[in-house]
Formats: sequence, structure tokens, C-alpha cells
Amino acid sequence: MKKILKIKADGLPLFAGPVELDFYRKKKVARARQQSSFQLLEKPSVFLCPVHVIAGINASGKTSILKVIRLAIDILNNKPINYSKAVSILEGSKKVVFEIDYLSSQSDVIKLETVIEPIVRGKDIIYNISSETLLKKSAASATKAALLDFDPARRNVQKIERRECDFLSDDVSIVIAENKVNKDLVVLEELLSSTTAESESGSGCGEMISEAAVLLDPSIERLTFTGNGEHKSVLLKFKGREIFHLGSLHELEDYLSLGTIKGIVAFAKVQDILCSGGILLADELENHLSKEIVSIIIRLFMDPDINKKGAMLIFTTHYPELLDLFDCTDGIFIARNSGEHGITVQPLADKLKRNDIKKSEAFISGWPEGTTPEYGSYIKMRNMLKEAVQKQISQTP
Repeated sequence: MKKILKIKADGLPLFAGPVELDFYRKKKVARARQQSSFQLLEKPSVFLCPVHVIAGINASGKTSILKVIRLAIDILNNKPINYSKAVSILEGSKKVVFEIDYLSSQSDVIKLETVIEPIVRGKDIIYNISSETLLKKSAASATKAALLDFDPARRNVQKIERRECDFLSDDVSIVIAENKVNKDLVVLEELLSSTTAESESGSGCGEMISEAAVLLDPSIERLTFTGNGEHKSVLLKFKGREIFHLGSLHELEDYLSLGTIKGIVAFAKVQDILCSGGILLADELENHLSKEIVSIIIRLFMDPDINKKGAMLIFTTHYPELLDLFDCTDGIFIARNSGEHGITVQPLADKLKRNDIKKSEAFISGWPEGTTPEYGSYIKMRNMLKEAVQKQISQTP
């Protein structure tokens, strides 16, 4: 399975400039920190960060950054751009350039450069790939410092251009040829805002689901699923009570809290991704889940005895305390939105050079700038609320 090393996107209207996200550790990894990383390559020594967090206040652009990642993955998975769930991130653009660096299952380092432009068709706007280049080299021929250096003058770099692939649909990437030969796709799961039981539980995860349910709600003795698809039924037993036989996943909502249901769905998807070595995208992972449960999920991805295939968790959060679960600043991105200038995303490592400073305290303190609500806005809101309360009191007989 291919492993994404870096995503860069330029020309997106919502952003102040290029979006750059590195998913591997560019600096030398100390032996003590190798336990929370996944080694992609031995020579050169390259480690993948298994957990990445996009932190920021409300309306800072966290969800938009997830859409950039989702669109990049869809491009790598041969999905037509116009059918991607993340295609809305292109709205208002004139030309968007994606650069996606990844390690293939054949241990080749590949850079895919995809140029996307809008086309007006009647009342609709669709997006086509106007040009594209795939650069490939053997990882064994690279050094860590030059891992993503694809100078075409080098003899070991193979170059494929889109014009060589006339058979393609206008919104499907040329990477489809590589994927067909190597059967090399990125397994992707999403845990967004849904809290209903309509999401399918993971394949072959019955015992794990039961244990997760007990962890989330100690009053549960057993929870198992039988059947498949629309015919899936549920067996639910609380301690000291009879067994409930439910005809569908939806009926769980009459017996369990939304938080418990979302937690069950989350753990099912966590298992699927850890077993496949894929990527789990989670928008506001803490929504309806306690900090303790979120911490458990993060630690599962960081556990080398469990995450043996280099699975990645990429999530957004409002909880700065979760940043302290990271043994270093790699994998932590700070999202900010200046309004008229747009969204920016910056690695915390660029601002926080010392690892002995608590990451949560740096975030809460407003340093880096833009990670806490503006004090002036708070004062205006407080004064308006004070006046409204006083007005209500004065009008009360």
C-alpha cells in the first residue's frame, strides 16, 4: 500500500498561500522516539508520523484542510475529481496545482504533479486535469535529505506526462496506470460529524466492538452484530437485564447514547485502518467522545505492537491538551484564518523549537499567534450580554 509523504496544494481560494503538509519526520529520529513512529525505510532511514493533528480555534479552517487531504487521496485512488466528496474545496479557483509525494508498495518514491482547472459547461462548473506529470525514482537511490528531490536531470528519475495517456477521462489522474499494475491504493475511512449507527461496523471486529462498547458504557455486558449490509442485526445485553435482539443498527439509538454509538463506530473504523495500514480522517475527534477515549484512540495508533502496518490517524481538534500526547512537535499543525487573507496552516515545529515547553500551554497562551479568541471580541460579546441581561431585569415586574 502506498504511503503519503507530503501534500502541497497551491491556488485554493480559501487559503492565504500554498498548503504544505509533511507526514514523515524530516529530522533525525532519536531512538527513544522511534517507538511512536513507523519506519518506512531503513536506507535512507525514514519514519512516518502515525498521528497528525490539525489544531485551531473555531472557524480557523481545520475542516478545509481535511478536504485538501481528502481530495489528494481521491486523486491517488483514481477517483474522478468531480465525484470527490472534497471537490467543493476547488470552488472559485482558477488553477490549482497539487503536488503529492508518496512511497509506493514497490519502494519507489513518486511525485505526482496535477494541475486542475475549472471548465464552464452551461450553468455548471466542472474541474478537469489540464496537465500532469509523474516523477519516479527508487528509494534506495535517495538520501534522506534529497528524498523528495526529483531533478529530472538525474539519471535515476523516470518521468511520465499526461499527454502520453490519451485514454484517460479528463478528471482522472495518470496514477491510475501505476495503481493498476501494483494494485496500490490508499485505504481511507472517515469519521466526520455523523453520530448515528448507520455507519457499518468494521469487518470481522465483533469481539473488539463488544470490548469497546463495555469501555464506553460499563453497564453493557455484550454487544454483537450478525449478518451483513441491510440485513445486519444486533444483540445487546446490559448487566443484570435480558438480551435485546434489535432488527437494525438504527435501533441502537433507542438504547445507547449518541456518544457511545459514535465511540463504537470510531473503534470499528480504527480497527479496520490499523489492520489495513490505511488512513483515518476524523473531523473534531472529540465530538461526543471524552478526552480519555480520544487519548486511547491516539495511543493505539502510536503503539508499535498494534500499528504494525503504518496506519495514520489525521484529525482536527479544539482540545489543546491532546497536543501533549505527542512526544515531539512533528505531526502537529496549527490552523489560522485571518479572514480576508485566508487560511494558513503551519507545523508547530516551525514555531516551537524547544521540546521541553508544553505544547498545550503554548497553544492556549495565544503563542503561536491566532490560537486563542481575540480579547477584544470577547469584551464586545461580554458587554452586549451584560446590557441584554440588565435590560431584561429592568423590564421584569
